[in-house]
Formats: sequence, C-alpha cells, structure tokens
Amino acid sequence: MATNVINSRRPDILAGRVQSLSSRRLAAFFARLNRWVEQRRRYRATVRELSALSDEVLADLGIPRGEIDRIARSLAAQQPV
Repeated sequence: MATNVINSRRPDILAGRVQSLSSRRLAAFFARLNRWVEQRRRYRATVRELSALSDEVLADLGIPRGEIDRIARSLAAQQPV
C-alpha cells in the first residue's frame, strides 16, 4: 500500500505559485485599468477640442457635429474612423 509523503517544502512552493498568480492577476488588472483611464482621457480631450471648433471649421474637416462622439471614441481606441 502506498502512502503519501508530504514534502515539508511543498506548501511553500504552492504558496509561491499562488502568490505569483495573484500578483500577475493584480498587475494585469492595473494594466487594464491604466489603459482604460488613458483611453478615457484621450476621448474626453478629443471631444473637448472638436466641440470647441466652429461648424464651418468642422465642415472644412469633413466632420459633422453629430459625429464628434463616434470619431472621438474611435480615435481614443486607436481604431480607424
């Protein structure tokens, strides 16, 4: 009959792996949060700048005023318009 032998170092190894996984998840969470905050900052700055332009200037740029939000979201996400 086989018996399980508990290695006294095993819990430390497992704890290290769990801690490492927790640290990676936490780091990934903060990286996603940072990307979201930066994207939101770019979006708000773009909306603010485009909204400050006159209708004539926007027309010269080919941007209808009603499209400012969509364009700002696209630019903030770094996607083509």
